[in-house]
Amino acid sequence: MAKRVMNMYGAKRLLFISSLAALAAALILSTGGSCAQALHNPEMLYRRTAGVSLSNPTTDPADFEQHLQIPILLYHEVGEPFSQWEELFVRTADFEKHMKHLRDEGYSCISMKQLAAHWRQDHPLPSRPIVITFDDGYRGNYTNAYPILKELDMTATIYVVEAALGKDNFLTEEMLLCMNRAGFEVGHHSASHRNLTGLHREDLKEEISRSRTRLQKQMQVPITTFAYPAGNYDDAVLEQVQDAGFLSAVTNRPGLASYHQGLLELDRISIYRRHGLESFKQLLQSHLDK
Repeated sequence: MAKRVMNMYGAKRLLFISSLAALAAALILSTGGSCAQALHNPEMLYRRTAGVSLSNPTTDPADFEQHLQIPILLYHEVGEPFSQWEELFVRTADFEKHMKHLRDEGYSCISMKQLAAHWRQDHPLPSRPIVITFDDGYRGNYTNAYPILKELDMTATIYVVEAALGKDNFLTEEMLLCMNRAGFEVGHHSASHRNLTGLHREDLKEEISRSRTRLQKQMQVPITTFAYPAGNYDDAVLEQVQDAGFLSAVTNRPGLASYHQGLLELDRISIYRRHGLESFKQLLQSHLDK
């Protein structure tokens, strides 16, 4: 479970909302709202102005609002367990059923880079966007999950631990490059998967920014998204992730990813071995209904 903290981003978002009041009032009036609504409903100000480009004032706020929340699914390994953490190992047959359900329901897989571009720059997304993520970089991501996703024309973001790459039961560099060439995104999951909270500044730099630089040089691919190891983070970790220039970061906190959370504290929906098709469908729907 991610460690939820009060941080600079909450204050910045409140300041952002307040600073948009004058512009939002004009926008709301132009779309049939009232001055009272504009001045006394900050949420309305946020929803009406988020994603409205000054260079494209005809952007329909309703079109943007449908993507204010996006499900990000969190998997670890696909296949049979090889460690005591059996719940992290989703059966291959179940994973295939999950993915076919998403396809049949009209979901479109996007990368974390696409999600960040949408919320940072209002880049368009396909209908019913969803992000599939894998933490730790286990080998079954390639041997079991990749063929299923490729067959269904779906992609995923793979968060790898630098020190684990090439080790037993983990992805090799060649496997990761193969998936990347097929449209899969490479994300960073720290140098060694330590609990980052409480570490000294230099240790944090090593785990987050320096290891990311080495991994980018090794893989020759840009890495713009980060996953907190075991979902743990605090203000110092958050600051280091921001300073490193990551465009997005994901937690293990359960829920839909929301624009309101800030792009470095995004929620995900964890999928475990106990989730067969029906429980998977119920889990996803329960978050969509909230």
